[in-house]
Amino acid sequence: MPVSMFQSNITIPLHHKEDLSSLSPTPLDLAILKTIVYFDLFNYPVTLSEIHHYLSEIRATIKNVQTALRESPFLQERIARAFPFYYLKNRQNLVSIRLKRQEYCQKKWPNATKIARLLSHLPFVRMVALTGSFVMENADETGDIDFYIVTDTRCVWFLRFVISYLCRVISRFGTRLCPNYFTSVRSLDFFSEHSLCLAHDLLQMKVLYGHSLYHELAQQNQWVFSYLPNASFSRGSDIIDKKGWISRGVEHIIPKWILSALNHTLFFFALKWFSLKGIDPRIITRACSIDFQKSFVYRYQDIQKGFHNRLEAVL
Repeated sequence: MPVSMFQSNITIPLHHKEDLSSLSPTPLDLAILKTIVYFDLFNYPVTLSEIHHYLSEIRATIKNVQTALRESPFLQERIARAFPFYYLKNRQNLVSIRLKRQEYCQKKWPNATKIARLLSHLPFVRMVALTGSFVMENADETGDIDFYIVTDTRCVWFLRFVISYLCRVISRFGTRLCPNYFTSVRSLDFFSEHSLCLAHDLLQMKVLYGHSLYHELAQQNQWVFSYLPNASFSRGSDIIDKKGWISRGVEHIIPKWILSALNHTLFFFALKWFSLKGIDPRIITRACSIDFQKSFVYRYQDIQKGFHNRLEAVL
């Protein structure tokens, strides 16, 4: 979910520890609370199945999760329910927010699929996936449709330029787009700093094209299960057809040396441009894992800080 959906200025009533001293939480109680608190950052009440799937740090059956939600005094003091959603107490307004955003995203889904199909038919594009708040149906009119794009190593910078420009043009017609992640086929494990937020992003993504490569990405990022052991990478097949003969023909016609030369030239200019914007060049030399927004560099740190602050407020 993008930074725009993250709110850190929500006031959550503090519990008086002396009043709750007799309520000793179990590891499962704490895991459930952490899960709900994390999604609360994005104004997102969760269902029982979602709590179970994204349960933080420990494994548990859905029956055990359901029992804890129903019987734990510790959780009952902190969590409320409006079927089928669970949320922190005094946050019942999140239910209407989720339903409204869900309706908006479902209306936008055909557009997202059309755009993904367009991107997938570009030469040298190997995978296209939806990420962020939109794929969780938690985006509103101000949010972006975020994409994870994987390309051939020979032209990752060239395609980044083309796709970023294309997204800007399309955004002018009412559908805001953002290439949130952009990597090459050789750098599927480019995430040097692991975090709960990044684990969510990887496990929540919806692959529309390139499932075979997605399976490889899953194999190279098994670390996500140390944060979300109940979760799993999605399974299924591509909903977008294979590349057309024109795209395949272009890939065979263009000489490799031309691609390499163009790619290195654009990479050099990208280093200069980001340096002028005040972004550490080392951030973008690793698999081109950059976002046009400067806040991308600090996004996970901000969310992690907000998560710990909110968790502390409800404990």
